[in-house]
Parts: sequence; C-alpha cells; structure tokens
Amino acid sequence: MNSAILDPAAPRRWRLDDHGSEYIITIPRKWSWMTFAWEPLFACVLIYLFPQMRQEALQSKFVFGFFLLAALGLLKGWLWNIGGREIVVITTEELRLRRELFGIGPQRKFTLKRVSDLTFQEAQGGEDSRKSGIYFNYSGSLNPFQQRRFGDDLSRNEADELINAITTRFPQLDQCTPDTGHFITLGLNSK
Repeated sequence: MNSAILDPAAPRRWRLDDHGSEYIITIPRKWSWMTFAWEPLFACVLIYLFPQMRQEALQSKFVFGFFLLAALGLLKGWLWNIGGREIVVITTEELRLRRELFGIGPQRKFTLKRVSDLTFQEAQGGEDSRKSGIYFNYSGSLNPFQQRRFGDDLSRNEADELINAITTRFPQLDQCTPDTGHFITLGLNSK
C-alpha cells in the first residue's frame, strides 16, 4: 500500500491490500441496529399477532408464495447486515466485484479496458432510488454504456479517498471514455 496516498490513522470502513499485481479492496456492510432489531420484530408481529393471516397464507398458494418471498427478502437483508461485505479486485486486466455473505456470493468480472469514470454518487430517494457508492461506466458488448456500483453507503470522504488510491495505481480508470473496441456513429450528416 502506498503510504503517501493513504493516511493510516484516518478512520475508514474499507481496507485496501496491495498484492503487487492486484489491488484487493474489502468493504464490509454498514451496520444498522434498526435492521438488526426491526426485521425479526416485524416478522414476529406478522406471524403471532395476525393469526387469521397465517391461516389464509397456509390455504392459498399465492398468498403463501408472496409471504415466503417477502420473508426471504427480509432474511437476506438481515443476514447482509450481520455478515455481508463487498470484495473488489483490480488487476491490470480486469475488475472483479463480489458481494459475499459469510464468504459465499457471486462474482462479476469486467474487462479493465472497458471500465471508466470512477465517481462518487450520493444516495437518491424517490421512485428510482439508489444507494450512495462508487459508480463506474462499463462498455459491454451488448449494451454500450452500463453504470455499475460498488461501495454501498460509503461517505463522500471515504469514496473520494478510495477513488484517489485506485486511480493513482490504475490511471486509466480516471478517464471519461472507455476503450470499447468499436465506434458508435450517430448517423448525422451535415449539409
């Protein structure tokens, strides 16, 4: 790790490990007492205080399926609060994102030549809500520009420090136009 970039005494939620050929960034979930306490309480209230709903759910496959999916969603959020973390691995060839829960989770790979414009975006509420984090553009083969995210709920200072560390080591990620390997034409003619 380059000590000129990062102040080791500064508090941060993420950890950056430099293994020579790759950067490994570990970002644990942001702990929430509200999630830890509220979701089990909410499930208990639904199960025990509304016995007529319990009987209906057991008789109707649709209602049972709905409650099962809702319960699994609550369980996933609750478990993520306890043991979730994001692992970001950056090499000279690719960027890998992994959201793991107790060490298990899918991994997505992105060709580094097609990744650009690491930026921090604040959380947005409303109809198309999104979490705060570090966003980047990826020019895939099917969709020219896809926006991806990692670093859920990082503060602006944490994200800016992390972006600075990454782009110092991998300056091509600071560019605003990725190497797509093909040209996009708009078909505009000037006469």
